[in-house]
Amino acid sequence: MSNASLTVIFGTPESIGEDDANEVTIELDEAANGELTSFEPGNTAYLRVLHKEGVVYQAFSSEGTFTRTSAGVLYPVVEEEVTFAWSKEETLSHYPYITASQQPTVAWESMRVVGSQSSVNITISGDTIKLSTEVVGILKVSYLILGDRWALAGIEDEGPVLCVAKPVGGSVSSTTVDWEY
Repeated sequence: MSNASLTVIFGTPESIGEDDANEVTIELDEAANGELTSFEPGNTAYLRVLHKEGVVYQAFSSEGTFTRTSAGVLYPVVEEEVTFAWSKEETLSHYPYITASQQPTVAWESMRVVGSQSSVNITISGDTIKLSTEVVGILKVSYLILGDRWALAGIEDEGPVLCVAKPVGGSVSSTTVDWEY
């Protein structure tokens, strides 16, 4: 296995690209809901809106009461495996929360350099991982993600409820929450 070093670049909206700067993701909050993926009418379902620091967004549901209960929650992502198939750039599933004291950790599960370089430099900028050379390998990455916790309550009937979040200048993210007895 080749040596690898980690270089973290702190991205700004200008360096990340305006298309990525204002994106959000809405999904069920597994930490708050436990194993539940559907809910009985009268119960509360918790969702999380994941976003980069400073993103302004609105969130709505097609039914019930949808309320932000916690802002600025740091959610852990457990060891995401990123596959490099003769490549040197891949995308993480979420945008990592990076500060001087909080950086992603990386470790190669397996890796082979596809060129003559003896080491591989890793750069993380926004949600993109760039390598200094092409490799075939699996990189394990652990990092925190920033988000807000929302509660969906007041659902009295069975059926799906659509929850959406839309950042200013960004795309809509949506998920459906199922309610059943």
